[in-house]
Amino acid sequence: MKHFIAYHKIDVYGPYNNHGHITFRHFSSKSPKYLRRALGQTVWVLSGEILNGRKVYKLCSKYTPKRIVEKEDARSVEGSGIEFNPHFEVTRFSWFQELFKEQQNFSWGFNEIKNQRVIKNLEKIAESRGEINFNEAEIPAEDAPNELKLPRKRLMAIQRVIRDSSIGKALKQRYQYQCQVCGQTIELPDGKRYAEVHHLHPVGKPHNGEDGFPNSIAIEPRTHQVIFWNQSHGEKSKLVLNHDLNPACVKYHYRKIFKGTK
Repeated sequence: MKHFIAYHKIDVYGPYNNHGHITFRHFSSKSPKYLRRALGQTVWVLSGEILNGRKVYKLCSKYTPKRIVEKEDARSVEGSGIEFNPHFEVTRFSWFQELFKEQQNFSWGFNEIKNQRVIKNLEKIAESRGEINFNEAEIPAEDAPNELKLPRKRLMAIQRVIRDSSIGKALKQRYQYQCQVCGQTIELPDGKRYAEVHHLHPVGKPHNGEDGFPNSIAIEPRTHQVIFWNQSHGEKSKLVLNHDLNPACVKYHYRKIFKGTK
């Protein structure tokens, strides 16, 4: 038995409601050759819509296609089955996240399901006609046992870039542990100050920059993370500078790390 997903976009096609009819259909742009693979198999209809600012996915129906209906402007797969009433939300289940990934965010619309764990969970919901609570509606993955066990260990050889800690310490002391970008200073409970060093041209792979004052700025950790994840950046003119930066490092930072931002 093969299983297929049929995705219904509510914001495009409107609410999914079979109105008590015993005949189910799903319109698809897939070729007749592909759709014939679904005849006599199982089709699961999922809907998706935005509710209260978040995307919600629900299991609407399960049916067995019997025929393909061709019209001038549309093609549908039709058959008989059941509609879940009410439609059963599946957004939070881990198996649904596996389905979401497998189906490329449901971009294919109508497509075969390959993940056996997903199929088992769908069938479990169908057996109860959707009358099942959240905790009962999840079959755990085979690789997620309930018992505790020690993790495996492996001896590995790792090549690391060894930064000169004296350079970073001297740089932070020069700026009294104050962030050169935002001006803030982090003070720890013991009264000591804390700052980090950001390399404009990163020293690790694949960048392979050099270590030293001309490639470094003192920075507080929150701003460091903002820069690391490329969310925003400070203008060069706003930096507090009491040492010379290498223009090539600054250029690399703005062209490679921020991908062209200025």
